[in-house]
Amino acid sequence: MPTLTIRQLDQDVYDEFKSMATRAGKSMEAEARDMISQRVRSHAAWSAWIRATEPLRGDFPIPPRGPGREPPNFSSVLGG
Repeated sequence: MPTLTIRQLDQDVYDEFKSMATRAGKSMEAEARDMISQRVRSHAAWSAWIRATEPLRGDFPIPPRGPGREPPNFSSVLGG
C-alpha cells in the first residue's frame, strides 16, 4: 500500500488530531486513514451522482406569472 507523509502541521492541529484519535479509540494513523477514506469516498459518490444526473439537466421554461389574487379581508374578524 502507498504511504503518505504529512509535514509542517501546526502543533495545535496535531494535538487536536491526536485527541480525536484517542477519543475514537484509534491510533493517529488509523484515524487519518479513516478520515481520508471517508472524505474521498464521499467526494467520489457525489461526483458520480453529478455525472449520472447530468442528462436530466436542461433549460426549463419558467411559466409566466399571472396577476396576483386580492389579499384576504380580515375586517370582519378584526372588527373593522
